[in-house]
Amino acid sequence: MKSSLIFFFALAGLVASTSADIVWKGKRVSEWPAEALPEMTNQKSILAKTTVTETGMGLYPRPTGVVKGLTLVIDFSDQPAPASLQDVDDWLNKPGFNKNGCNGSVRDYYKDASNGKIDYQNTVLGFYRAKKPKSYYDDGEGYERATELLNEVLDYFDPQVNFADYDNDGDGNTEAISIVYAGAGATWGKGIWPHSGWIGKKRDGVNISRYMMTDLPGTFSLYVFAHESGHMVFGWPDLYWFGDYCLMANRMNDKNPVVINDFFRADQGWIPFADVDGTSDGVFTSTVNGMAYRYKNPNNSKEGFFWCNIANTGRYSVLKGSGLLLFHYNLNERGNTSATNLQLRTIQADNKADLQAQQWPSPGNASNDLFRSKTTPEFSASTSDYSAWYDGSPSNLRIWDISNAQTNMTFKLGLGTIANKSIVKPTNRNTRMQQGLGGYWNLLGQREKPLK
Repeated sequence: MKSSLIFFFALAGLVASTSADIVWKGKRVSEWPAEALPEMTNQKSILAKTTVTETGMGLYPRPTGVVKGLTLVIDFSDQPAPASLQDVDDWLNKPGFNKNGCNGSVRDYYKDASNGKIDYQNTVLGFYRAKKPKSYYDDGEGYERATELLNEVLDYFDPQVNFADYDNDGDGNTEAISIVYAGAGATWGKGIWPHSGWIGKKRDGVNISRYMMTDLPGTFSLYVFAHESGHMVFGWPDLYWFGDYCLMANRMNDKNPVVINDFFRADQGWIPFADVDGTSDGVFTSTVNGMAYRYKNPNNSKEGFFWCNIANTGRYSVLKGSGLLLFHYNLNERGNTSATNLQLRTIQADNKADLQAQQWPSPGNASNDLFRSKTTPEFSASTSDYSAWYDGSPSNLRIWDISNAQTNMTFKLGLGTIANKSIVKPTNRNTRMQQGLGGYWNLLGQREKPLK
């Protein structure tokens, strides 16, 4: 890969809600291409029919254990450091960090999200005073001045760092090189606005591949660093038109952001899940931070429904309700690129589609989004306009007799033809077969404007 080739995952919504950028070979795309995720190429989905799976799905890079990251901290002549280097180290690594109201450190966040399977540790070096003022790097047409600053910082720290120490899996690529700069991001989509990206630099025998750059505005919070790390370390896409149910979606709370959605967590092997199919009938239990379920389209292995039990406590305490949360996924899509092209869609129990009405919906969650006995005890063609597959055919999935919201929720599962109202095709042109390959790539060439 040429060293001049660079693409970015720009963080949406530091001040106002915005769209993200990944630029690949001159075109905006919604998710890392396979070339940027070399560790994915040999992964295979491990699928169990009706047995419990704890080994993931093989969709995204899956580091395990200690993940060593390097964070390089810089300031400017017109923006001096707003915190000490020790404070930065504590923010990223110290158990129980609570400065400015943070619910733990970034390390704590990922330990909680992964049920202890990830220990994300950052070596912190700095401060380096940039050669030019921050106002210079904040300017420019796109991200070319971020590239300039990145090269400057890598050159400065190179004598102090063995970058091979941050190739966690020995594949010749670093996984977690972060640049943290003093002051807030200035303008979305240009300069040094927070983003994740890739640049083909080789140091100490390894490629500095995925990296991220984010700001240090003067108070500490968790969302931005954790969100960009989600792009950089795990390869997750932004989830627009999705609501508040994931770190990669709405920026609902900076100090205590919700964890990664359970579909991505199940893919990582952080929670167990079970596959159910047309032979599955009976009473099932879904546990908070535990057992989830997947029902795959028998005619399209990349499409299905996934549901889990969430409770508005801990990392989910900013949500308004508890109960079963249901997703419709389509892996033919690479991220959520528009309201009608969604890799992962939240199915609202109240049969509304509020979350697809805006790129960053507000409000982004409601108690009635969740299935439970007192409000919506059933999901099926007779209760929901969104139970069909994306080609309009019936899914024949019926989740019913759903219990009250509690740690261990129960539900019945009966698959097969049931009495239903006329099936309404979901408003999602998700598969390439439906919309045509040309339409898909035309969409990726468009730039989403930030929302006000």
